[in-house]
Amino acid sequence: MTTRTDEMGSPYFPFYPLGRSRPRPLDGEIEGGECRDDDLPDAVGTEGSGGERVHRASGRRGLQKDADGQTPGRDEELLMGIDVDQFRAYIVKPVLDRMDAWSPAAEALVIGTALQESDLRYVRQLGNGPALGVCQMECATYRDTWVNFLRYRPKLVEAIQDYSSSTPKAFEIINGGKFTFPAPQQLAWNLALSVSMCRVHYLRVPAALPEADDIQGLARYWKRYYNTPAGRGTAAEWMESYSRNIAA
Repeated sequence: MTTRTDEMGSPYFPFYPLGRSRPRPLDGEIEGGECRDDDLPDAVGTEGSGGERVHRASGRRGLQKDADGQTPGRDEELLMGIDVDQFRAYIVKPVLDRMDAWSPAAEALVIGTALQESDLRYVRQLGNGPALGVCQMECATYRDTWVNFLRYRPKLVEAIQDYSSSTPKAFEIINGGKFTFPAPQQLAWNLALSVSMCRVHYLRVPAALPEADDIQGLARYWKRYYNTPAGRGTAAEWMESYSRNIAA
């Protein structure tokens, strides 16, 4: 995708003069980029003991305990989710390379975020919550990232568009013009888009990334800037999840 820029290098969006009709959504377009319950199927997941879903009361939105109250180990998880090594080699590394945003620390942080947020299994927050994708990004955060950050960074947009579908799309009316971007529903089925948006979320943070082997530092970074102090997750949980799934 080619984005026009002004003389300062900022992206240019067409201005609709006063009196011209407001642009209308085309087929497959969603105004505002918000997720509505009727746009998505109900979340499904493994049933716990007694026929009820068992949620860990933490920032890990999708992870469930088994009937004995234990979280599964790495060998068991390979049967239920995405292999971590393949996720790294075939999704995270190529996507971050295409974005020109790869580093050992960035790779570790994105993988650790996906492990903590969804256990690399769930693509919609259980209980029909607002978070989507293996990195469990909420639709409001997704929209804000496009409208207030990516809109001014055409090179990043071009890279992300390489991994997104042409439909469905969302749009915002800005200065009378229509700014379009992949609809947030794509996060649920597009692993590359989920990974790229997770990385962009961290690109918005002014603080430098910790070193790749500083697991405690990465966990604290996730807690402060992704889960946030208001979230229920803890850095200790992130470290436990990462250590359990990543071979030393």
